[in-house]
Amino acid sequence: MASSSLSNGWKYHVFISFRGTDTRLGFAGYLYDALCRSGIKTFFDDEDIEKGDEINDTLVKAIRESMIGLIIFSKTYASSTWCLDELTKIMEYSKDEAKRMQVVPVFYLIDPSDLRHQQGSFAIALAKHEERFIDKRKIQKWREAMNNVANLSGWHFKHGETYEHKFIDQIVQSINKKIKKLLHGDQNAPQHEILQSINKKIKKLLHGDQNAPQHESVGRSSGNSGKGKSHQSLAKYGFSLVKGKANHPMEDFHVAKFIQCKGQELGLFAIYDGHLGDTVPAYLQKHLFSNILKEEEFWTDPLMSICKAYETTDQAILSHSPDLGRGGSTAVTAILINNKKLWVANVGDSRAVLSRGGVAVQMTVDHKPNTERGSIENRGGFVSNMPGDVARVNGQLAVSRAFGDKNLKRHLRSDPDIQYEDITADIELLILASDGLWKVMSNQEAVDIARRTKDPQKAAKLLAAEALNRESKDDISCIVVRFKG
Repeated sequence: MASSSLSNGWKYHVFISFRGTDTRLGFAGYLYDALCRSGIKTFFDDEDIEKGDEINDTLVKAIRESMIGLIIFSKTYASSTWCLDELTKIMEYSKDEAKRMQVVPVFYLIDPSDLRHQQGSFAIALAKHEERFIDKRKIQKWREAMNNVANLSGWHFKHGETYEHKFIDQIVQSINKKIKKLLHGDQNAPQHEILQSINKKIKKLLHGDQNAPQHESVGRSSGNSGKGKSHQSLAKYGFSLVKGKANHPMEDFHVAKFIQCKGQELGLFAIYDGHLGDTVPAYLQKHLFSNILKEEEFWTDPLMSICKAYETTDQAILSHSPDLGRGGSTAVTAILINNKKLWVANVGDSRAVLSRGGVAVQMTVDHKPNTERGSIENRGGFVSNMPGDVARVNGQLAVSRAFGDKNLKRHLRSDPDIQYEDITADIELLILASDGLWKVMSNQEAVDIARRTKDPQKAAKLLAAEALNRESKDDISCIVVRFKG
């Protein structure tokens, strides 16, 4: 729990800025309650004191006396001049060295890019304000504040991604860590972590860099298999990779390894299923995980860090399109933190499936043109089953989200669906596989096969062999991770 003791002129741990008509009786109210129950002293305007065009002194004082500004961006947030004034004040105090205010944006049922590019409902709201206000400097301050906050790491809630209460719990945990850091600095670091850090530095001096990846498999997925294990837990993995019957080189790439990072052990697992060449999946294999881990907020806000890294990696691929060609790739990535926390993300139709007590649980979303037809058509594209009987974007691509694909990019998305899972005692294993497996096998069938053996490499081989036996013609890449050995 957060300490109730405040100093440095702080009266509140958190100030929540939100649009009352959007979220007061729902998300914002639930988040406020969760913060209070965690001992976090929070300012929340529960009396709807918004009147007139400018915020009153009570709110300005509350913002000034808060450690953290938590801003809930919703559909009509920018329609309120009060909300925009709150945002401007929060961003001003975030730059004040004496206040050291932290800013945490939450994107609730909106696309973060709408704020970043001031488009959609934000563009409409700003246009209306410009018609009303003579003082254009005020409008410019709002725009600058929106630009600045859009560059910060935050939280993105979408329907169907996770339960709202779980999402709120993650925000509260993150806020608690920020408060402890602000109040106590590094004094709360456990003694064993300090000793581990010192020990690592000594080992590095004596034996070289101990952060080099251990039990690593990285590269083109072509006609091989392998395995590895954790040094700190019972977790272990195996993979099996088989070229399909298509008359072109293998276009799948994979990552499977355990590494040490900032005193923590990370299991990094991914499958990148390329199309129209292998240059884009090769780029992802080399850069995507490193881009995720480069995000400053990864350890406190993994969800937003993963989302941002997917976006920046896709932008980099598009900027290198003369070298990387016109192809693209799907992706499914899994990050296992100390064999306790699992973050899974995907674009396209490569899939991740958990076994919980022997029951298959799909962790990813298959991004197919038929299921995201509205998004494609809103972007000026179309979905057609010609040629063949498979729905394709503009009659060409059988997935609605992908990295690369510059010629189709204006009609595609590359933002990932992201899921989080605590590794509890009943969770046995995780399967990551390209669609060469899932086209011929259900989630439950895959789990049943993988559970036949405790050797994850054998399990991956069994899955690939069964896919071939069922006449899968696609490349087949499969990784199995067992959490309890």
